[in-house]
Amino acid sequence: MHGGKDKSELSTPDVDALLRGIPNLEKHIENIASYNLPYVVAINKFASDDTSEIEALTKWCKDNNHPLFLCNVHGQGGEGAIDLAKYVYSLPKENNYKPLYEVEEPLEVKIEKICKNIYGADGVTYSDEALNELVRLKKQGRDNLLVCMAKTQNSISDNDTLLGRPSGFKINIKEIRLSNGAGFIVPLTGKILTMPGLPKVPAANNMDILEDGTIKGVF
Repeated sequence: MHGGKDKSELSTPDVDALLRGIPNLEKHIENIASYNLPYVVAINKFASDDTSEIEALTKWCKDNNHPLFLCNVHGQGGEGAIDLAKYVYSLPKENNYKPLYEVEEPLEVKIEKICKNIYGADGVTYSDEALNELVRLKKQGRDNLLVCMAKTQNSISDNDTLLGRPSGFKINIKEIRLSNGAGFIVPLTGKILTMPGLPKVPAANNMDILEDGTIKGVF
């Protein structure tokens, strides 16, 4: 998909598209490595995956010294990831984690560091509502919390149409919420929606109680 293939065509083998999409994977690898954390590329094999695509990705990982495991969690459940689990368990236990920001830093600094370093954005823009909430949190002394970004999973940016490893974009913060119990400040970006994540036709539409007291549609 990040190589330009339509979602409806992803089951059709296309090594060229796979390789064009690799910069997206590469950015995720860079992000994990930036925390001084070990990582592994895990290929979760689907029945529709073509051998040529797996071989191409395996070769790229080996050529670039990225650890890789071919798993079959989709087809075999936990049994399909035993070798991967053993490898992860064998990794050094020393904690060399390097945080991206210090929690005491100003909230806008923490947000900017995430957007620039993790997403590759040029900067951050705020809606008036988000700016007002930023000021309110500072006045209340609640801006010294960790930041949990709410963003589309379909792009490194906040725009789900920007695929691959986009550049030249800014992250738009449309709203900022305080999750006080969890200890997070949640900036909402782009067109993101928060939970509950209901489908287009909620299951509740098919639930009912019949005249004899039987409940139907509950699973």
